[in-house]
Amino acid sequence: MIARLAAAAVRLRDRLVQAFETLAPEPPPALAYGTPAARLEHQGPHGLLIAVWWGLIGLLFVTLLWSFVARLDVVVGATGRIVTTTPLIVVQPLETAIVHDIAVEAGERVRRGQVLATLDATFTAADVQRLSRQKAALEARLARLTAEFQETPFVPEGGDPTGAVAIEQAIHDRWQAERLARIAAFDGQEAQLKAAIETRRRDETVLREHLSVQQEIERMYAKLAENQHGSRLLRLQAQSERLTIERQLTLSVNEVAELLFRQEGLAAERDAYMAGQRQQLGEALAAARRELDAVVEELSKAERRNALVSLTAPADAVVLEIAHRSVGSVIQAAEPLFTLVPTGVPLEAEVWIDPADVGRLRLGDGARIKLDAYPFQRHGVARGTLRMVSSDAVTRPDAPAGAGTYYRALIDVDTETMRGLPGADPLRPGMTGTAEILVGDRRLIDYILDPILKGLDEGLREP
Repeated sequence: MIARLAAAAVRLRDRLVQAFETLAPEPPPALAYGTPAARLEHQGPHGLLIAVWWGLIGLLFVTLLWSFVARLDVVVGATGRIVTTTPLIVVQPLETAIVHDIAVEAGERVRRGQVLATLDATFTAADVQRLSRQKAALEARLARLTAEFQETPFVPEGGDPTGAVAIEQAIHDRWQAERLARIAAFDGQEAQLKAAIETRRRDETVLREHLSVQQEIERMYAKLAENQHGSRLLRLQAQSERLTIERQLTLSVNEVAELLFRQEGLAAERDAYMAGQRQQLGEALAAARRELDAVVEELSKAERRNALVSLTAPADAVVLEIAHRSVGSVIQAAEPLFTLVPTGVPLEAEVWIDPADVGRLRLGDGARIKLDAYPFQRHGVARGTLRMVSSDAVTRPDAPAGAGTYYRALIDVDTETMRGLPGADPLRPGMTGTAEILVGDRRLIDYILDPILKGLDEGLREP
């Protein structure tokens, strides 16, 4: 097979040589008898050279014409890495505490709710216990005051681990006894007044009857005296007896009025006592409710602080970094202890754009992403869309001191165009790569004309 191809190539070469030789002009007949120098002087260029010359001219013309028509893609290159669409999770304590235990290591995958570290709970647990006892005491006091205010029996519910219910029960019993004694005193005084009023009214009835009889006797003595049959002395004695009875009747009526007034005053005193007691109970009940609400809020915060002594992962993630702290060391409030990278969330490429190229970028530009972990020669490139460009240039976090500034850009990543990727989740946060953002196209002739135009613009002037 190789021999046949070699023979065909030789035949093609011979035919081309014969064809180009036919292009050479025929020399004049006289030169056939001339010297070799004369023949060489009058001999024209070889046909092959003429063909090459016109071929080069044609190629140059076609190339120049193609440079005006052909367009090349213009891309902006940027380096970066794969990041999550959600920010990194920073786990930190709410307040200063002692590290009791660290349960994970850097690079370990953690689940939502998994304990990362445990802090010392001595102070927070003491606060919870103190506030819990205070809450139980206030609840018992509130139940007692409510029962007293509503005048219902005080029946505690549940157990009494703190002894607060027993104390409130004793207070309620003393209060009830004092109240009943005071009411009994009012009732006794009222009964005495009622008995005295009843006695005086019976006396008043008897005196009125006695007065009626005495008045009749007096009229009889007066009639006898007019007829000269009776003694004037007896008439005066009857009159004196009548005046005495009238005086006693007046005193009895006044005593009844006084007793009724005292009865009204006693009823008013009793009502004032009951109203004052109810007002005191209402004020104490309102104060107890306010105090209980404040304690409940404080207890809620204390329980939350006590729960936060166990630092847990807020989401499925990978432990990226752990602060340089050991068991027994003190960690300050809000000091980052763990840095987590969330998993199971969409990924994107974070790239850094040179300030000289940012003016050509537009949101929505397509991009080709070449990942260092997956060579594009074997796995292809990932496709993406420019989603965000920062409004100002900043220093890269991983740049050395004194490095320049760059614009931060985010690109959505789609790996469907890649091939031969291992596993179902080939992309991981932290993978590095290069992004080629397509910002448009450009004519080939512009690469030749732009330097010339720039030179003409900047050169034809004095410095």
